[in-house]
Amino acid sequence: MSNKVKYFRELLGFTQSKLSDLTGISQPMLSQIEKGERNTSDINKIKISKSLKKSVGDIFFTSNDCEVQ
Repeated sequence: MSNKVKYFRELLGFTQSKLSDLTGISQPMLSQIEKGERNTSDINKIKISKSLKKSVGDIFFTSNDCEVQ
């Protein structure tokens, strides 16, 4: 699953460790989420979004996710 966690995290100057502290999600799990190696729960998506001051849609959905095939 593609996402923009790393983009918005770096935009705010946060390290993975800082985002981990803010969300309560382990740093290794955040790394996997950023790389698209791991899906995460809706609750974690909300925690990440609130910490990055963005909507869940801004971070976890791309225009490719909405294409009709």
